[in-house]
Amino acid sequence: MSPWERLLEKPHTRGHFVQVCQPGEKSLLTNVALYFSEGLKRGEGALAIVTPLHQEVFIRELGRSGVDTASAIRENG
Repeated sequence: MSPWERLLEKPHTRGHFVQVCQPGEKSLLTNVALYFSEGLKRGEGALAIVTPLHQEVFIRELGRSGVDTASAIRENG
């Protein structure tokens, strides 16, 4: 597992980080889904300010990673 993946799975509390990527770069999708799914599994909330297209793509990817997206949106929305 890469250092970046470890950070996404267990981020430091009260912190933030930024990933810079090129348009269409798949790593953004993968990393957001990993970061959000790990937080949601621990009962934490998640917030993303995205375009409608990115919202659809992130929700689909989270569903693939085993997140009950309907419940997560209902509980955290």
